[in-house]
Amino acid sequence: MDKLEKEVMTDAVLLYLEQINLELIRTNRSSEIGKRRFNMALDIAKKFDLDILDWESERKEVLK
Repeated sequence: MDKLEKEVMTDAVLLYLEQINLELIRTNRSSEIGKRRFNMALDIAKKFDLDILDWESERKEVLK
């Protein structure tokens, strides 16, 4: 993956994380689907070694 692809993918994952996080905050309750999506986005970012360290501390707890 070249530098530009990595930047675009990082931005996309960050936007997705922000959208899910705002949805979870707005509804004032945590949905299991929202939590799974949030964690899946973090997993994808880790898999491709994207720079999203600020969000890793926000990882949502999900019972499997």
